[in-house]
Amino acid sequence: MKKRNNNCVLALVVGLICITGHAADGKKAIKLFDGKGVKNWTQQKPGAWEAKDGMLGPSAKPGGYIWSKANYDNFELALDFKMSKRCNSGVFFRTDPKNAVQGGFEIQIFDSHGKAKVGKHDCGALYDALAPSSNPTKPAGEWNHMKLTVN
Repeated sequence: MKKRNNNCVLALVVGLICITGHAADGKKAIKLFDGKGVKNWTQQKPGAWEAKDGMLGPSAKPGGYIWSKANYDNFELALDFKMSKRCNSGVFFRTDPKNAVQGGFEIQIFDSHGKAKVGKHDCGALYDALAPSSNPTKPAGEWNHMKLTVN
């Protein structure tokens, strides 16, 4: 796994971070971010993530992971993100918070805009396992959309 770039700016927009259960019991979407705070999240380094202007992103002292306080089995996660040049981040799932990088799966968030051929370490890849089928990554500073379905 590559070392994370501390200069990476990753912002998640308020209304689109939600988990939807696939169960037949008709569970509704759960909004993980209310645009105001980080109450539904646990931070590896307290204060490293903050809510600002309706977005969730790194604070002035970034670093460390953030994860939802609740655990989810089968779900859909929808979010919008934007990143800086050379950004290297990701969405981890089915992980152990004590070993998030090596103990689960990651959908890569990486500045792959403009690459003709993408691989297993580019934006949208299941990191180190499966390359994305295409490269719709927008330039640094523009919003990208991700929808992750986990069964």
